[in-house]
Amino acid sequence: MGLLALKRLLTTRISEAQYRVMAKLNLIGLGLLIISGGAVRLTDSGLGCPQWPSCGRTTFVGPLSLHKDVEFGNRILSTVISILVVLTVVAAWRLVSPRTDLKRVAGLVVVGVLAQIVAGGLVVKSHLWPPLVIVHFLLSEALVGVGVYLVWRIDHPYGMDNRVVDKKLVMLARGLVFSTGILVVLGSTTSGAGPHGGSRGAARLPISFRGISEAHATFAAYLVGLIVATMFACLVAGVSPEILKRARTLVVVTLAQGAIGYTQYFLHDPGYIVVFHLAGATVVIIAVLNFYLGLFSARKPVATNVPVGIQ
Repeated sequence: MGLLALKRLLTTRISEAQYRVMAKLNLIGLGLLIISGGAVRLTDSGLGCPQWPSCGRTTFVGPLSLHKDVEFGNRILSTVISILVVLTVVAAWRLVSPRTDLKRVAGLVVVGVLAQIVAGGLVVKSHLWPPLVIVHFLLSEALVGVGVYLVWRIDHPYGMDNRVVDKKLVMLARGLVFSTGILVVLGSTTSGAGPHGGSRGAARLPISFRGISEAHATFAAYLVGLIVATMFACLVAGVSPEILKRARTLVVVTLAQGAIGYTQYFLHDPGYIVVFHLAGATVVIIAVLNFYLGLFSARKPVATNVPVGIQ
């Protein structure tokens, strides 16, 4: 099916509306991959397939078992999403109106997926060494971020050249993006020190789980405060209803994610809560980026240069 879709793309032109659908499917797939990877870790299926890229030493799939099925299912999903990513790149070259910017962003997704595949192989080869597991997860979240940018860029051919709010609000939003990145790193480090190593007996980070958990929770509280402050800044600045709506959405999803995180902590990190926390982290990333990117107009920026000698 993938080859037929690729052949069709190579012989037809597609509109930006059609490409937007592909880009959104691409983003959904990248998000599902994070949930699938979390299921692998939380069911101790990280070494369900002890070999890579094949599952068994002598067979590609291996004998039936829960851990093998979960891990191999994750690999199948990764393959399907990789095919979708390739189709998205090819489609960028088949647009009715040439868009070099979309080609570049779609190409970046491919590079990220390839890096993720390599990292996944190294994770298996290293028997789930925590630093590599963290890198693998961070690559997945970074890919979601690029996927969000790709969807946004379809309607914004001029990129971020034309902001629609004060520069101070843009800088505040950039601080949100940066702080969210730090929080995701702290969260993945917390998981690296926690009880869910992906397989029984897997190595854990040699740091205090309680200590890193509290550091993660403290920074999360700071981020919530920063987001609430940003909401008030939007109200004071009198931003458009669309920007205000994105700010409200960001507040809601962040508070919900914080509630899930504290529930996870007080219930001593049960796996079924961790799945929701992983999904929530992805939703927060999407909401933060949607808010930030929403501060820029799709219109071509108006030249403001004044000729020399004219005041």
